[in-house]
Parts: sequence; structure tokens; C-alpha cells
Amino acid sequence: MISYKEALSQIISSSQLINTEVIKLNEALNRVAAQDIKAKVSNPNFNNSAMDGFAVCAKDLKDASQSNPVSLQIKNIIAAGDKTSNISDHSTTASEIMTGAKIPKGYDSVVKIEDVIVKDNLAIFTNQTTQGNNIRIKGEDFKQGELLLKKSEIITPEYLMLLSSAGIYEIEVFRKVKVAIISTGKELASAENILEENQIYDSNTPYLKSVLDAVDVESKYFDNIYDDEDVFAEKIKHIRNSYNPDIIISTGAVSKGKWDFIPESIKTSGFNIIFHTAKIRPGKPILFAKSDSTYFFGLPGNPRAVTVGFRFFTYPLIRKLQGLSPEKPLTAKLKTNFNKKNKLKFFVVGQLHINSNSLLEVDIAENQESFRVKLSSLGNCFAMLDEQPKEYKAGEEIEVFSFFNKRLF
Repeated sequence: MISYKEALSQIISSSQLINTEVIKLNEALNRVAAQDIKAKVSNPNFNNSAMDGFAVCAKDLKDASQSNPVSLQIKNIIAAGDKTSNISDHSTTASEIMTGAKIPKGYDSVVKIEDVIVKDNLAIFTNQTTQGNNIRIKGEDFKQGELLLKKSEIITPEYLMLLSSAGIYEIEVFRKVKVAIISTGKELASAENILEENQIYDSNTPYLKSVLDAVDVESKYFDNIYDDEDVFAEKIKHIRNSYNPDIIISTGAVSKGKWDFIPESIKTSGFNIIFHTAKIRPGKPILFAKSDSTYFFGLPGNPRAVTVGFRFFTYPLIRKLQGLSPEKPLTAKLKTNFNKKNKLKFFVVGQLHINSNSLLEVDIAENQESFRVKLSSLGNCFAMLDEQPKEYKAGEEIEVFSFFNKRLF
């Protein structure tokens, strides 16, 4: 039995980056960039007006004041999108200009419309101005060729806005990780069926499907296998031939009981077991194996063992396959005392919030048994507690990891 740190290290060291693909930018939300992206154009791509007003030559208003207003003939009206190459003579003239419109050559300042009096096709100014006033300079935001997005960054809506403004239409990304899901146990029933006296509803499969969707991973469920080693091995073969997943996740049948057949079955399926059991709670019997470029996680069947197995073992692998850096925890202060008695790395459900002093604080419930499903629905994070038994005191800082797609505050 190895420590969590050792287990995670073995998972990461056994992995390699997946292939890439080129997709349209409008399809790239939440995907991971597979290359550095540089701007095709500058932003702004030309000098333009920062507001509605009048474009002028600053020198023409050098004597303007309340007592000595300066009147300039209004030569043009320039809207955003208008071409200005035909505007050439600017001496002692002004052109009305709209926000975002290109500044014609020769003008070097914009006076906002509220500061101008218009009368008989004249723009009357009562204040001086300076060169560059209210003008957005070409490349002021970013310049052509400037690095905008680094390889292995997740493409957010903000990046989509940035890259679109830089003329990016297509982008190379790591392809989506593909995950196959198998459940085991003749006691399981799907929610559309009526329970028999010896059955329970399967909550693990809906969880895994939804959490994989939340992290933008392609997934497919391949049915429930009763406790039969040969049928399981045949199913693994079918999955690899028909779906070719990067990762296979099974739930249940990985412990030491009579019907816990997966450790032997996965070996006969050509997988090399890298580790089986880790010093964690919940989910100690977790199994990790690999065959060629396919990774296998055998997660214990208790619901919270599945959530921990995915969050702290499978998800780090998904990140690594796409070139993402390791996830960093948040740090929060314990709201109440918590007595940890076991010698296992303990992943406990907590409720993270901001206290009256604007600091992160986490509340941990006492009852953390692995069968409790309602507990997870009431929390928004996992708190990670060290292996050694310890009486954690209120106010002590601990590491926390948020749930996926759950609002923290």
C-alpha cells in the first residue's frame, strides 16, 4: 500500500501527451491550446476615436478659451467603419467623429462632443486640447505578432474574445480525452427501474458521466457487469476495439472480497497493475493499471470513494494528458475543531465560504462515511487532511479543492 503522493507520482510519470487537432475558434471553449498563439493584427489596428466628438489638429486650438472661442468649419462626419483615405486637407477644420471611427491622417486629437458648440456648420471650441487626446493608438492593446495565448492554457470565453479580436479563426488544441465507464455488481439498478429487494440504485455512473462533462471530457457508458471475471475481460476487449478510450474507469469489485474479481481480470486483459490500494480514505482499494496508451482506474464502489478516486487520481491524469500543469489547492481556515483518528490521507467534504474578515473558511461535517451521498450535495469542496492522526483546531489552515461546476460563494 503506497501513499497518495507516491500513487499520484506513479500516475503522472506513466502518462504522455495525447494527440492534437485543429478546430474552429468558436468550437474551442474549454479546450487546451496545443501551441502558442500570436496576434495576426494589432489592436486597435488603426488609430481611432475613443468617444463621440470632433477630430481636430491640436495646434488649431492652442489659443482657445472661454473668452476667446475658436471656430472651425465642420468638414466631414465620420462613422465607425467609414474609410478616411479621401480626407486630406485638415488645416483649420474639424470633422465630427464617432466612437471607434478611424482618425484621418492629419488630425491628432479628439474633443468630446459635450465640449463643443455646433452652429451654422461650425464647431466652436472654448478649451485647448493636446495631441493624442481621446485617441486609441494602433497597437495600444496588443501588437501584431505579440504572444496572446501560451501552449497548455485552457481557452476561456475571455481568451475567445481576445483571439477573435486578433484575427484567429482556427486553433490547434489537444483532442478531448476519451473515457469509458463500466459499473459492476448485480445489486445495481438504474433509476428508471423499480428496485427489487436486493438492489440499490446506481449513483456512480450518473456522477461520472456528469463530472466528465463538467471537465470537457468525452465519455461513454458500457453497461453494468455482474460479478463475472470472463464477461468483464470480454467487455474490456470490446471497449478497446470499438471505442479506443484513453482511460477506462470501473466502479466496484476491486477490494479483497470473494467477488472482487477486477484485479485478476484486468491482468488477463493485458494491463500491468501499477498500484493497488493507497493510504487514503475513502477509496483505499483503488487500482491503477496501464496497457500501451490506455489507462485503467478501478474505483471502489462506495459513492464517495468514487468521487475521491476521480477528483484526486483520474482528474490529475486527465490534466496531464492535455499538457495542463498540476492543480493547486486553495488554503482555508478551519471553522471548527476536527479529530482525525486514522493513519490515512483523508479527503473530507467541506463547505467553503468567505468569513466576516473576508478570509476563506471551511466547515467540515463530523459524519464522513463513504456511503453518504447527501453529504457531497451539501458541500462545495474537499479538504485534504494529512496521513497522521491529529486533532485539527479551529483557525488552523488546511488545503482545499473545489468541486467541479459548483459555486463556492
